[in-house]
This record gives sequence, structure tokens and C-alpha cells, in this order.
Amino acid sequence: DGKLSSDEFRKGENDKVLSPLEKVLDASGDGVVDAKEIVNAPAALKKLDKNGDGKLSSDEFRPPRPEDGEGHRNVVVVDYGCKYNIMRILRNASCNVTVVPCTATSKDILSYRPDGIVLSPGPGNPELLDYAVYNIRGLLGYKPIMGICLGNQLIARAFGGKNFKLKFGHRGGNHPVKDLESGRVYITAQNHGYAVDPDGIKDGLEVSHVNLNDGTVEGLRHKNLPIFTIQYHSEASPGPLDSTYLFDRFIDSLDDGKKGA
Repeated sequence: DGKLSSDEFRKGENDKVLSPLEKVLDASGDGVVDAKEIVNAPAALKKLDKNGDGKLSSDEFRPPRPEDGEGHRNVVVVDYGCKYNIMRILRNASCNVTVVPCTATSKDILSYRPDGIVLSPGPGNPELLDYAVYNIRGLLGYKPIMGICLGNQLIARAFGGKNFKLKFGHRGGNHPVKDLESGRVYITAQNHGYAVDPDGIKDGLEVSHVNLNDGTVEGLRHKNLPIFTIQYHSEASPGPLDSTYLFDRFIDSLDDGKKGA
């Protein structure tokens, strides 16, 4: 048809989220990169070269980061051991980010009137964190939720599931994970010693990602609620950036929620 959709441009990836490069090339903003835009790519990239040195730094390539209060989405991050790059990615996506301690109650979190909530990574045995599970249950059904690593395990528990201790744990930046919806395999950064028990998943949750090394659960999603989680580190730092698209998926859920409000 003379146009490259995001799926075609990324060789079959089954989602509609444009990569950062595609967003730069998509001058018309219609969600596809057509032949004319590909031809004009050098000019589009040159406009980003604010330093005029013929190179694009990470700051030039990314969209401007909003100042505090200027973003049009409000996100609360519950800090169980958060990495700064989670906040950086959200800020770059025009989000105002508020970080609250892991002891914050559901009432505390909702008082910030967030458009969405992120449950951060963190250390420890998720089976011991009853207080966190109790607080998360008070958030279910109110706002979109993204859980990362420990956040994944706590969501499983909030819906009645359990976690078990891995014999060796998953450590390093080269773990292959399969997205069961798209069939695509991602190389991921991981650092956890526990995993969700697949036999205990219930109450609308289903497995969305699996580890190709040992078959363990690497992600969950809810069939009806705007909730999804991953066991690995989508924010990397350090590690491969294959999975930063999941933040785009989270942002889409925020926008969908605002439209339906």
C-alpha cells in the first residue's frame, strides 16, 4: 500500500506502539511511516541535531522532558526499591511522577488522583509482604496498574496467587522471554529469586510472558481490568532496552482510561 505500518517496520512485532525512531519519522502523526517520510528521514533527523555536530545524543533524540507539573498524565510509583530509570521513562512520556513509600496506603495513593499506578521492583520474599498486598488490593479496579519484578509478584498475591523460591534465581541481562500474545521473544534483564506459581493464578489473571530457559512466569495480565505485570526489568539500567515498549503500553492504558472517564 506504499506505507510501512509499525508492524511491518519492525518485522512482524504484534503491537501498534511506535518506536522512538518511528515517532521521529512519522511527520504526519498518523501512526505509520510512509515512503515519503522514509525519503525525508535525513532531514527529519537533522532537525533534532541541536548541537550541529552531526550526531544525535540521547537527550536530542528523546522528546523534551516535561518540567514538574507540565505533564498531562499523573502517575504514582510505589517504591519497593525503585530504579531511577522508571521515573525517567515516565517523565519522557509527559507524565508527572509522584513517588510514594512502600508503606503508603491505597487511600494515600488514590489521594494523588493518579491516572495510573506503577508498582516498582524491589528485594525480598514477596510471601512476607502482607502489608503491601493489603494496600494493593485497595487499588484494584480503580486505575491502570503496571507491576515490575516484585510488583508482578505482589499483584499475583493480591489476586490470591502465590510465589515460590527459585533454586538459583534469574540474574543477568540475557534472559529470553516470550510474549505469548505477539509470539515475539525479548532479551531481558533480570535479578530475582522468586517466581509466580502458575498453578495459583486466578480471579481473572492470566500468564502473558514466559521464560524460555525454564518456563517460569514472566508476566501477567488481567482479562478485564487494565492491569499487567512483568517479572523482569523493562526499564533496564543496566541491560537491554528491548522491553521499554511496555511503558508505551502502560501510557496507552492511561489515555484509554482518561477517555472513558
